[in-house]
Parts: sequence; C-alpha cells; structure tokens
Amino acid sequence: MTSPPLSASLRTIPAPPFLVPAVLDALARSNQYAAITTVVPGEADPYCALAARNLDATILTSDSDLLVYDIGPKASVMFFNQISTSPGEAVLDTVLQANVFVTAAIAKRLQLPNLHRLAYEIKADPTVSFAEALRRAKSPVKDDALFRAFGE
Repeated sequence: MTSPPLSASLRTIPAPPFLVPAVLDALARSNQYAAITTVVPGEADPYCALAARNLDATILTSDSDLLVYDIGPKASVMFFNQISTSPGEAVLDTVLQANVFVTAAIAKRLQLPNLHRLAYEIKADPTVSFAEALRRAKSPVKDDALFRAFGE
C-alpha cells in the first residue's frame, strides 16, 4: 500500500522561524555532517545547482525553479511533495518513492538546449499553451533585455 503525497494544505504550512537555525546548529554539531555543511549567502538555488552539476547529484527540494538551472546531463531534481511511502520487505522497512526529473533529458526530448528559455516563455505569458511556449522557445528571443533580466 502506498501513502498519497501530502495534501496541499500540509505542504503550505510555513516553517517555524527557528527551524533553519535549529537544523544548521544540529548539522554543525554532527560528526557526520559538520565538515560537509555549507551556509551560503542569499538564495541557495544556484549553489545547489552547481553542486548537483559537479557531483551528478539529485536535488531534493520544494522549489520548482531548480528545474530551470543547468544542472548538467546526469543531475536531477526531486520534489518533497511527491515523496510517498510503501512497506518494504521487512516488517520495519519503509520504501520511499518519488519522481526524479533529469532536466537535461527533458530538454533533449523537447529538442531544447535546456529548460531556461521554455520557463521564460511561460513566465512571460502565463496564458500561453505549453505547445505555443515550446514553439516560442525554439524561435529567436523577441526581447533580449527581458530574457537576460529573467536569468538574473
């Protein structure tokens, strides 16, 4: 039996204000994780994307923006809200399951170099169909300044 993903109401509960400092403190005190934990200034997305690209890693996140970053040909993105559980073979075992998105493979299937331009087209016109956004993503950019600003 597989548990369903968390309901929208449970996914939207904001983290308590002390949660991040408490997790960072626990990581800093950990013999296993202290040496490999890094706090970065500002938004963590570009740092996570770079690390995933360098390590061919999977980013576990709730932020779909990470699908747009160039994370390389083997790295992937997985979302917290898509994790489900099912019983494992042993009595106390639990199996976690989730979709894994290899953005390079998605872009290749769509015949795009990456997903950045497609995301720009959808953001620029939220009413556009996916097929039309994809067509636009394969055409020359109409407004270079807006496209560059989107990437910043």
